[in-house]
Amino acid sequence: MRFKLQVLLFACFTLSGCQILQTGSKIEAISNEVMLSHARKVQRISDDIDLFFSQQERDKLLKQLVKGLENERSHRLSGIDSQTASRWEIELEPTEWLAIDVQRQAIDKVDELQDFEFMDVPYRATTTLNIRHQPLVTGTKLGALKRGDVFNVIAKVSEQPWYLVSQNGVIKGYVHSNYVASNISYRDLLSTQPNPLTTPKYITHNESFGSQRVDKKITGIFTCRQFRYLFSKQGNTQQGTYTACRKQKETWYIEPTAARSKYG
Repeated sequence: MRFKLQVLLFACFTLSGCQILQTGSKIEAISNEVMLSHARKVQRISDDIDLFFSQQERDKLLKQLVKGLENERSHRLSGIDSQTASRWEIELEPTEWLAIDVQRQAIDKVDELQDFEFMDVPYRATTTLNIRHQPLVTGTKLGALKRGDVFNVIAKVSEQPWYLVSQNGVIKGYVHSNYVASNISYRDLLSTQPNPLTTPKYITHNESFGSQRVDKKITGIFTCRQFRYLFSKQGNTQQGTYTACRKQKETWYIEPTAARSKYG
């Protein structure tokens, strides 16, 4: 993974340049423009499904699509609705890894020089655990979480069991994945919101920096796949092409904007 990230970033910097996102606030959200783009795409897919399929087949189609997105060897999916006699076919493009830089407010002592995979998922602590300045059990303790405390995992350290976490828009350090659990049990593709870290538009409400907080550049990748669908019944067809991006295992969202810095 480190070699992959180095190749991605070299290509990103030398060919087209990475999109740097200014974040790092107590309250941050995706811009209205991006949210509107996302809502329109989700509505289009949802409307197309509703024209052809029952609720039961809709649920099955969306679950199969997520499973297909997870499996890099999966390239074609299909099914038929026994209630409406409508057919669906989905063609999946190869996985793409996209590299970006994110500038974000952080505790000064946090070591940001790691290989990251961006996530944006709420988690909770399953026991009392320490927040470390590096993804190591010997890392300096920067804070602690109590059982049940909620925080946001903004990235996973590639090929390591450590998460980079934030609270109130500030990166606090690293926690070990063995002692935390995701607050998301299941969200289908159409109900998952875009990742604000990977969108080029944002809203930020800055607050004054404390003496222990600085802006840090976090470099990482996120995973996307383009897919095309075709719905049909008795000569009537509907089709569309979209990109889905990953937050964590089995949690994907519809990418609201054109993919950036593709090197898959």
